[in-house]
Amino acid sequence: MQYKKNNKFYSMKEISKVKAYLKKSLKSIRLERAILKNIHHNFIANLYFSFQDKDNLYLILDYYSGGDLRFYLDQNIQFNEKQIKFFVSNVILSLKYLRMNNILHRDIKPDNLVFDHQGYLNLTDFGISKIVKNNQLIKDVSGTPGYLSPEIILQNNQTFSSDYFSLGVVIYELIFLQRPFDGKSKQEIADNIVHKDLDLTKDQLPNNFMNSPSADDLIDFINKILSRKKEKRLGDKDINQIISHPWLKDIDWDNMESKMLLKENIPFSPSSGDNFNFLKVNNHINKKDKNYKSYLKLINNSTFFSSFYYNYYTKSTKNSEESNDKNNIYDNCPNDRSNSSKINNKLKSNEKIKKEKDENNCTSEFILSEYEYDFNEEEEVVFNRFSDNVGRLSDLDDDNKIKRYSYSPEKNK
Repeated sequence: MQYKKNNKFYSMKEISKVKAYLKKSLKSIRLERAILKNIHHNFIANLYFSFQDKDNLYLILDYYSGGDLRFYLDQNIQFNEKQIKFFVSNVILSLKYLRMNNILHRDIKPDNLVFDHQGYLNLTDFGISKIVKNNQLIKDVSGTPGYLSPEIILQNNQTFSSDYFSLGVVIYELIFLQRPFDGKSKQEIADNIVHKDLDLTKDQLPNNFMNSPSADDLIDFINKILSRKKEKRLGDKDINQIISHPWLKDIDWDNMESKMLLKENIPFSPSSGDNFNFLKVNNHINKKDKNYKSYLKLINNSTFFSSFYYNYYTKSTKNSEESNDKNNIYDNCPNDRSNSSKINNKLKSNEKIKKEKDENNCTSEFILSEYEYDFNEEEEVVFNRFSDNVGRLSDLDDDNKIKRYSYSPEKNK
C-alpha cells in the first residue's frame, strides 16, 4: 500500500479480532504493537501506523520487497559463505539493538527474515516477543519447533542467547539446506535439541565451504553459537563476543548498520515478483459463521483495543501534540469512544520511562505504558469467559502461529 502524503510504500499486516480472541493471542498482539511503537532500527520492519475497523486490526510496517529467506531456502538455493556472513551480520545488528532495549524476539527463523530491495536482511514479526524487566524469569514454551533453544524446551529461564541459538540454527540451515535438529515429530525434534551435541568438523562442510580460508573460523562459530549450555554459548555474556568473532572480522559494521555499503559490497540481489512463502499465510476467518457476530460484539464492546491507534509521523515530528494525539486515538474507532476518558486516565497514570544500560553503557530509553499490553481486571474477566457463552467458530484452524507443546524428556540414549 502507498501513503499519499509521502508516496512511500508500506506493507500491511491484517489481524482478525475474532481469530485473535479465539486463539487467545490478544495480549501478544497488543504487546507486539507496544514494542514496535517504541523501537525503530534499520534492520527491523518498523511500525508507522496502527488502526482498526469493526472486524480487523491493522499494522502498517516497512515494505521489504525482496521476499523472506524461507522462500529462497524452499528453492534449494545454495548461498555462498560471503552471502551467509552478510545475512548473519544483518541479523546480529537487529539483535544487538533489541538487547539494548531488553527485548527477546523468540522466533528467529527464515520465515521472519525479509530482504529489502538492496539485499539487506531484516527482522520482522514480534508476535511472541517479550520485554525483560528487572531480571524477570521467562519460562513459557513459545516459538517454532526446530529453532527453539534447549532452555526454552526445558522451561528454564530464557536469555538473549536463546535468540542467538535460533540464529545458529538458521546459519546451519543456510549451509546444509537442513536444520541440525530434525525429527518426525515435535517430541523427536525436542529430544534432539536437548540431548544432541553438535560437534561439527571441517570435513563435514560442503566442498565450497570446506575449501574456504575461513572454514575453521566458521566451524568454531557454529559450534559455539549452538552450544546446548547457554552459559557456554557465543554471545551469552555480551553480544560483542559474536561481533568480534574471527569469522566476522572483515565486516564493515558501521557502514552496514547505516545501510551505506557500496552496491558491489552487497553480495545478494533478491528476486522481484512472487518471492514470499504465501502457502503458509493463514486464510481469512469465515464471517458468515453463526457465532462470528457474537464474538465480534464481545470484543468491540470491551476495552481490548481502545488505544490501538498510532501514527509514527505525528509522534516523531509533533511531540508537543502528543497528548492531543492520545485524546483523539478513538477517531478511527467509534465503538471505543465511550471509554476514552477512562482509558486516557489509565494511560497517563501508568506510563513510565525506564532507562536501562547495556554492556557498553549505551543508554536506551524505552517508553511503554503497561496498559498497552497487559489486561485490566475487567478485561481479564471477559478474556477468561473464552467460548463460555457462544460456541467455537466452525472453521477456526488449529495451526497456531505460536506453537506450544509439552515436552517430556526421554532417556538419553
